[in-house]
Amino acid sequence: MSGSTLKSRAQLDDTVPMKCTIESAYSVKDHTEYSLVVQFGPLPETSWRVTKRYSDFSALDIVLKNAGFDLSLPPKKVFGKMENDFVEKRQQGLQNYLNAILATRWVSFCLDVKLFLCPPSFLNISYQDTALQNICMFLRSENNWELVEPLPYIGWRLRKCYFLVRDKAKPKDKYILTWCCSRPSQSVDGNELENVMKFLSTLQHPSIEPSIFCASNNTCSVTVRKFHEKGTLRDQICNSKPTLHYLKKYGNPKALRVISVSDIRLFGRNILETLKLLHEKGYPYVHLHAGNVVICNGLPRLLDLENWAVGVPSLHRPLYTHLHRLQTLESIEMYSFGHLLYEMACGHPLVNPICSDTTPLDGCLPVFKSLLLSILGESALKSTMPTIADIISHPFFRDAPLPPDDGIVIKVPSRLRETLKTAKDACEAQLKEDQKLLRQHRKLAEAEAFHMSAEEKKKRRLQKVKSLNELANVEQSTEQDLLLTSPEITSSVPAPLASEPAPSRPALLPPVRKNERTAETPDAASLADDQPGRAGLLSSIVGFNKSQMRKAKTVDKSAPRI
Repeated sequence: MSGSTLKSRAQLDDTVPMKCTIESAYSVKDHTEYSLVVQFGPLPETSWRVTKRYSDFSALDIVLKNAGFDLSLPPKKVFGKMENDFVEKRQQGLQNYLNAILATRWVSFCLDVKLFLCPPSFLNISYQDTALQNICMFLRSENNWELVEPLPYIGWRLRKCYFLVRDKAKPKDKYILTWCCSRPSQSVDGNELENVMKFLSTLQHPSIEPSIFCASNNTCSVTVRKFHEKGTLRDQICNSKPTLHYLKKYGNPKALRVISVSDIRLFGRNILETLKLLHEKGYPYVHLHAGNVVICNGLPRLLDLENWAVGVPSLHRPLYTHLHRLQTLESIEMYSFGHLLYEMACGHPLVNPICSDTTPLDGCLPVFKSLLLSILGESALKSTMPTIADIISHPFFRDAPLPPDDGIVIKVPSRLRETLKTAKDACEAQLKEDQKLLRQHRKLAEAEAFHMSAEEKKKRRLQKVKSLNELANVEQSTEQDLLLTSPEITSSVPAPLASEPAPSRPALLPPVRKNERTAETPDAASLADDQPGRAGLLSSIVGFNKSQMRKAKTVDKSAPRI
């Protein structure tokens, strides 16, 4: 694996699910090593091999157990661990262990899991150290901010780090600083990104958490916001403190809280009105989920509006890229809004791309269930996704209180509006391209699976036998036709009588009696003159007469001489 390949893979979307297969196991001195094939996403081109031993699995399991996950790692064995039967059984157990890890969303996002599955040079950059260096450079130019402590585990993204800072003029107030690494896939580049960050720092709306400080350069972007002691909406659903490790908060929460129907109606209507306003101004949000919503004075506020501009991948991207009907950023926001409604009503996120009729929605009102199925239902995702205006006009939100309107007007400069429109079109074009690539890969995988199925193999085997039999029949028929049309045979066979049917096979030549030549038997000399070569030889054989042979005289000289 080349260095350039690793560099390009290091920039891949960290929300893309991974697959891992233990290909083989072999003995090395006093232990067994396992060869793992890791595939990043659905395309086999982004795959690599790593080698692990049981102690590596055990170290990873300790980290996950500390976070509250017990995924049944195969037990350790001291004697007989090199036997083939035991190695084969342990390999299957380790495969089940890896499948359980990658099937759990928050565990698969864990940095320790990615370090375990990736080559050493894949994540050789410490983003926490890089972020600390960049932040110190930013704070040198901003004398009113002071770094308090890093918060390395509150978020699940690899290239996004959090720090607790404070304003020197207000030392009792807490603020959270968000550092994000620049990506090749970011929507807005260079100087235009600085203009976007400047616009976001001046954006004031009751349903948008204000950014107190925003800055960006060619390598990263920095945003400072107020720190909320109760955390995000997801922290409140999971009844957890915002500063804890995200695996302990979200991976295996001990108690879940369900949002009341009145609050769902209030929060949902406010969020819809905010999304509608942003789309009217040409700024898509895209990153709507419970972790990007805070509740302030009983009303929701949206966080991280800069995520789309700096190229941060959406949490739901692995789900909606498989849905070819979602091809606009507005439809993606409505799809994300449906997931938010489900999480607020059920207390846990929806892990499937769609919400079927069999999905448990106990205790939900029929009108809410109809709303949810109109967004995440299978029939809705196969047709046109409802717009923001369609959802606002739904009976569930008809009597919901409107968000406060203090006459705030959001003004977007015309030049920035053109930049946002260009970036939005590019994002939608990239989404369509990714969906097309996934459809092609899915069709290829289905065709390969169908081609390698037992029924199809049997059908091909029977077809091959049938083809061979037909070929043998054709060859036999060709030989008979050649035999019937051969000039040697037709010239030596008398023509059949008119009253007699033509024989299917050439007639046998009549025997030649001794000292007798029939009219039907042609003269050998004339046949040899007319048809030289093989015909002459055939006529000589037919006209052979033993009586014409000269008697030989034998001179016996074997007797001994005396």
